[in-house]
Amino acid sequence: MNILNNYETNNLSWIHIGGHAKYFIQAYSNEDILDALNFCASKKIKYRFIGSGTNIYFGKYFDGAIIKMCLNDQDTSKIDIFKKYNHDYSDNSDEYYIAAPAYINFMSLIKYISNEGFDLSNLYGIPGSIGGAIINNAGAYGSEIGDYVSEVICFNQQSQFALTQKDMNYKYRFSILKDNFKDIVVTIFLCLKKDIKKVQDIQDNIQEVYKKRKLKFPTDNNLGSVFENYFLNDGKIASGAILDFIGSKKIHNNQIKVCESHANVITNPSRSNDIDALDAILDTMQKEVFNRYGIKLNQEIRKI
Repeated sequence: MNILNNYETNNLSWIHIGGHAKYFIQAYSNEDILDALNFCASKKIKYRFIGSGTNIYFGKYFDGAIIKMCLNDQDTSKIDIFKKYNHDYSDNSDEYYIAAPAYINFMSLIKYISNEGFDLSNLYGIPGSIGGAIINNAGAYGSEIGDYVSEVICFNQQSQFALTQKDMNYKYRFSILKDNFKDIVVTIFLCLKKDIKKVQDIQDNIQEVYKKRKLKFPTDNNLGSVFENYFLNDGKIASGAILDFIGSKKIHNNQIKVCESHANVITNPSRSNDIDALDAILDTMQKEVFNRYGIKLNQEIRKI
């Protein structure tokens, strides 16, 4: 474990915006996470555990500790695959458990398990860690990761415990852990069906999905979709379409701007570290939608 004081947080976010944190704690094992939690308890300070930083940015000062697992997130040797059995040890011939540390890159996991015939290809291209994906119930093209979660192992300052899929209370872009800053996810168990005959089909779809995402989303200096889609009684409207109608692609502030290819994405190509400018753009987008339609879009990205 490594503890750094008065740490600049902007480079912990994919949009490169943030001020300082009182402490930044670099963890290299689950024991380090427990030590970090004990450190925060001894100092009587708040903490936030972060993953890859793909949907967060930081305020001017965080009076506490930012904790991050700083291991190689591309290390697929840490992913384990177990055969699933019923409680009487009868064989579920096509179902398996996939165990992965929460810090593992989501796309790396999807590509790795595709070699064994496990299909999460519709979710390929979503950046960040598998931990962040299961907390936010990441989804795309009709699939959500929460549908495949079996169990989640968590730590907090009092205990270590497991949450089932039912405990996670999954809904659209939501789980019970989304706004819970006390519990830290360390391991995820997924349950998927295996079809080794479809490996090539799965990998072809991975490439197709990734091409589609690259046409809509820039790959750097952004946080992906900033607002959740809007749900009506019998369906949903993409927030990008709503924002397009109010002309959000013209909104900019100090080199931070709404993406030309997607009205629900904000980019920071020059890496301007202007927290107020980003806040102002988000506020303008929400107000313009409210003034036109009377609805309030829920923010998908988080400010720490």
